[in-house]
Amino acid sequence: MGAGTFTMGREVGNNLVLEGEPGVSKVHCKITLEDKKYVLLDAESRNGTLLNRDSHQAHGCSKMADEIRICKRGAGL
Repeated sequence: MGAGTFTMGREVGNNLVLEGEPGVSKVHCKITLEDKKYVLLDAESRNGTLLNRDSHQAHGCSKMADEIRICKRGAGL
């Protein structure tokens, strides 16, 4: 991913476009690099973002096996 911001959502222009998925916001969440750690941030989505089934607003991503869920339901990414 590098040092930029990686975005996920239903709007064209996101790094990962999830069009046709019910409940996904235009820009749903972002992953950024902060202090040499990847951080998952919910972009004030209506239906939430989970990391490893935890629903806090910001999460530190550190493992290849981390599971990101969009909308608190459905398949993980």
